[in-house]
Formats: sequence, C-alpha cells, structure tokens
Amino acid sequence: MDDRKERFRRITDAKRRGDVQYLVEALTDPDHRFTALRSLGDLGASEAVPAIMRLLNVQKPTVRAEAATVLGRLEAKEAVPALIEMAEADPVPATRSYAVAALGRIGDTRARPILTSLLNDSEVWIRRGAASALGRVGDATSTEPLKAAARREPLWRRRRYRRAMRAARARRD
Repeated sequence: MDDRKERFRRITDAKRRGDVQYLVEALTDPDHRFTALRSLGDLGASEAVPAIMRLLNVQKPTVRAEAATVLGRLEAKEAVPALIEMAEADPVPATRSYAVAALGRIGDTRARPILTSLLNDSEVWIRRGAASALGRVGDATSTEPLKAAARREPLWRRRRYRRAMRAARARRD
C-alpha cells in the first residue's frame, strides 16, 4: 500500500477509535487535512478548535471553507472573531459564504453587525446566507434590514428573508 493510502487509512482508523490527538496532528498533512477536519467535526471534538482555527488561513479555499464549517458544527464561540474576518475579507466568495453559515450556526450575537452589512453584498449566496444567519442570531431590530434586503431581491428569492424575519422576531436575548 502506498504512503498516501496508508495515511488515509490511519485517519479513518483514528476517527473510528475517537483519537482526536491523531486527527489534530493529521491537520498538518496537506493531502488529508480535509478528511481529518471532517472527522474532528463528526466526533464533536471541541478540544481541537484552536488547531482548526489555524486552518482558516491556509492557501486552499476548500480547506478554509471546511474549517469554517467544522467550527460552526462545533459551535466554537472562540472562533467568532476569526470567522467574522473571514466573512468580510476572504478573497473567495464561496469561502466567505461558509464563514457566514458558520456564524449563523454558532449563534453568537457579536456576528449581528457583519451579517447585517453582508445583506448588501454583491454576491447573492452571501446575501442569502447572511439573511439565514441573521435569522438565527438577530433580534427584532434585525427585521428592518432584512425587510429592506428582501425588497432588493427578486420575488422568487424572498422566502429566505421572510423566514429569517420570523425567526429574528421570535428570538429573545
């Protein structure tokens, strides 16, 4: 068996055993860090959050996106500032949208201002993701920006905004 397949097998074995430490070490393997990331998320390994956060700055957009997704799944509140920066400034719009989704999943109110401003983004997927995320972290004051953003969208895209407005109104801080 070649080395690459062997390393992959070791990662899948580590996941099966619940060996978080091995999976954290595997995050340094450029060939298999995506698999190690996903495995850490599947295990709910919140102790791996600092190592996962370091991957928000790697060159490969798919790894940055998966790191954001896993941080969202782990509801890693300590990652919120880094995810806000990523949602604002990552050069790849698709990767930014993963950061936006992670912010919504984490549900930290520190994300409200950036999510509100992203309702005006030029990328439709980021606007829609920001609306959904704002529905999860917003409050009644979030309904006006959501309403204004919905009016700028074609009719067939407004459902997500209406859903977000209902969720934000129902939310109590």
